[in-house]
Amino acid sequence: GNEVLPTTVASYLYNNTVEFNRGTEGTTGNGILVASRQWGLTPTVINSSAALTSALKEGHHVVAAVQQDKFSPWGYGTSHEIVLKGYSNGNTYVSDPYNSANNGWYPIVSLWNEQSTQSVDTRGLGNPFVKITDI
Repeated sequence: GNEVLPTTVASYLYNNTVEFNRGTEGTTGNGILVASRQWGLTPTVINSSAALTSALKEGHHVVAAVQQDKFSPWGYGTSHEIVLKGYSNGNTYVSDPYNSANNGWYPIVSLWNEQSTQSVDTRGLGNPFVKITDI
């Protein structure tokens, strides 16, 4: 496949949509859907902890907006996107694009319970966890 850099995605969203750094810091939940489709990927909103576990067991990447945890330490009203991949004994591997020191295995149930409730993350999605596939 083609390499798509984060800066390329940010530039596209900023210049062609209102989903990145327009009225809020960072990318909206809807921006995840828009960007995925722009590069030919299929985003699917995950609506339960069981569906999250299933997607991770199947080997898919999941982008997750979380809040009030170690990944989003900026206080109430803030959230942060992390990437989940893999499954092992109820845990998934988290990649934190902001702080790689946070990368590692975490309980899926805890991450699901820490999902963002910020409207910027949930508007149009319901839940701010999105499975990304290339089909």
